[in-house]
Amino acid sequence: ISMMLFKANYYIIIPTAHMYSTFLGKRGTAALIIGIANVSSLLSSVIHSSLMSKRNSFKRKHTGLSSFRLPLTMCSAFALAGNMLYSYSLTKASLGIAFIGRFLVGFGSAEILNRQLLLSIYPPECINTEVASLAKMSMITTSLALFLGSLGDIKVKDGLPPVLASPLLSVMPPPTPAANITLVTVPASQPFSPPLSFDPLAPYIVPFGQHSLLSLESIGYVMSFAWLIHLLGML
Repeated sequence: ISMMLFKANYYIIIPTAHMYSTFLGKRGTAALIIGIANVSSLLSSVIHSSLMSKRNSFKRKHTGLSSFRLPLTMCSAFALAGNMLYSYSLTKASLGIAFIGRFLVGFGSAEILNRQLLLSIYPPECINTEVASLAKMSMITTSLALFLGSLGDIKVKDGLPPVLASPLLSVMPPPTPAANITLVTVPASQPFSPPLSFDPLAPYIVPFGQHSLLSLESIGYVMSFAWLIHLLGML
């Protein structure tokens, strides 16, 4: 389950990464938001490989499921905290918090531990079948994550003003008033009529001003909830 959760966690933000970085004020950092999890995932793999190859490691002493509980629990805890920080970064408008959150999510990768777990609990004649099933579920999870992320991207863009939803926003220069045009002062808004925001980086996080599961801010919280359920199941 942790492998499928990590796959979903990695791919679900890809469709909305550009918009996420735009709202944080750094339009060119979408690739960094996506890829920083790969760095911590690589570090996690090195740590797990070192742990499993030690002469006196827990793997050589025990072969039961309980032997893997501690490292898998730590992976889930890192992923849970990372997703919380990733969504919280929109509230604080902090790109640094988003990077830290995605970096922690990468430590949720436990592919090496899961493969060793399969070798420990299944007989040799069943290994190929289980690995094939695991690979199939990983592909299905990746497709579903990209689909859900795309739905969130569409939902958020539907709640934006047309000029903000345009893909040309990031390349169009800001308009400059002509020299022969007189600027007219607009009177103040009437009471009970809040002024509209024309800031292109205004946080249109939740479409139509309503809470929704398909929003930029909710993606991390939904994944945190999924990791929490997985974490409680292991404990």
